[in-house]
Formats: sequence, structure tokens, C-alpha cells
Amino acid sequence: MALWFLIRMDGYKEIKLGIVFKDSMVLNRNKERHIIAEKDYVACLGSAEEFKKMLWAAAIRNGFQDVKEVVILGDGSKWVWNIARELFPEAVFILDYYHFEEHVYECANTIYPESDGIPNLYK
Repeated sequence: MALWFLIRMDGYKEIKLGIVFKDSMVLNRNKERHIIAEKDYVACLGSAEEFKKMLWAAAIRNGFQDVKEVVILGDGSKWVWNIARELFPEAVFILDYYHFEEHVYECANTIYPESDGIPNLYK
């Protein structure tokens, strides 16, 4: 999973963040909030290329080569998907819920401009 944030420092800089973990390390599966027992965080105030190297190292440390399936959860940014496809071409790619919802509202605004994008049925 990759996330990024913008911070103000003589202009904007991106902080790219990722978390790498194995599904077997997820505890409390039957509860509302899960706990990930072992995970690697990756943070980079550098380029996407630098972040990619750090993400790859975290994946190797977590034994990604021994898993059946790799899942990437991202925000839909091209650089995120490009890195994910390059490093993990067989992975399942999932758009995070926040950005999915954002795209649904954009589509609704296009289809139903007279009702602020949301038909009365969904209000």
C-alpha cells in the first residue's frame, strides 16, 4: 500500500508512505478493527524512484517471493500504479475507498449535473 502527503517546505514536497505486511500477520480478523502484528513502514521525502527501491527492499524483507498473491491498495495516482506494476506485475490492484468514492461522485456529477451529482434516490 502506498500513500503520500504534501508538506509545505519552500514549496510543496511529497512524503511517500507505504506499509508492507503478510496477510498471516493480521490478527483479530473477526473484530471491527484488525491488528497487523508485523509490518514494515516505508517513508520517503525523495523521488518515486527512491521510494520504489525502499518498497522493494521492504517486500524482500517480508518474503513477498513466497506468497501466493500480492495485493496493492493505492490512491490511483499513475506513479503508484506504475511502480506497483513494475515491481509486482501479477499483483491485484485495488483503489482505496476514499478515492473510489471521490470518482463515483465525479461520475454522478457528470450524469446528474442538475442535482449536484446525487439523484434524490441516494440523498
